[in-house]
Amino acid sequence: MKHPRARPLVLGHRGYRSLAPENTLPAFRAALEHGADGVEFDVQKASDGRYVVIHDPPGRDCAAPPLSDVLAGLPRGIYLDIELKGETLAPADCPRILAEITAAGIAAGRLMISSFAPQLLPPWKAWGIDTALLLGSETMRMGIRRLAGHIRRVGPAWLNPPVQAFDVLGRRRARLLARIARLAGLRLAFWTVNTPQQLESVAGIADIVIADEVDRAVAFFPKGT
Repeated sequence: MKHPRARPLVLGHRGYRSLAPENTLPAFRAALEHGADGVEFDVQKASDGRYVVIHDPPGRDCAAPPLSDVLAGLPRGIYLDIELKGETLAPADCPRILAEITAAGIAAGRLMISSFAPQLLPPWKAWGIDTALLLGSETMRMGIRRLAGHIRRVGPAWLNPPVQAFDVLGRRRARLLARIARLAGLRLAFWTVNTPQQLESVAGIADIVIADEVDRAVAFFPKGT
């Protein structure tokens, strides 16, 4: 389905995880092969101090791919949304993660550092890299005024709400939040946008769509529109 409004970037959520194990190079490559503009993935710190690409906190015998290997294995020029997980990461980890990103030759203009943990974002802002505040269901229930104050205190370049914001807040209030974000100069990345109804909800609002069903999102927002 060709949508008449401006096309957002489409990112594969942890890759294309219905085709390959999530947060692995095969999943990322599958997302790109199916038309994604880039990928979103999670970073945790393993017990041995390595930074690994995995959603949940890694166990003692973690077999998740190292961040450095993932970055080296991805093609240059794609867009990356790297989510830093607050369960195992602290601000002191950020310089080491930056060093791995820099060593891989990742361009800052094609990079977003996102997190639910606001304390992980200030170092990246200081380095001139786009930061994104992830919003969860609990945050969405703060109410528009408290939520706006929270966003203002964090001061990200991006706001990344779940597509369920339209259910939690209602369509009118969700669009009000989007307008407030726009007035504050924020860009919007919605996750995880999978169904036709969800894609329609974010059309004309989202700058980035993070999707499990990459094929469906790419078909809804074809390149060249």
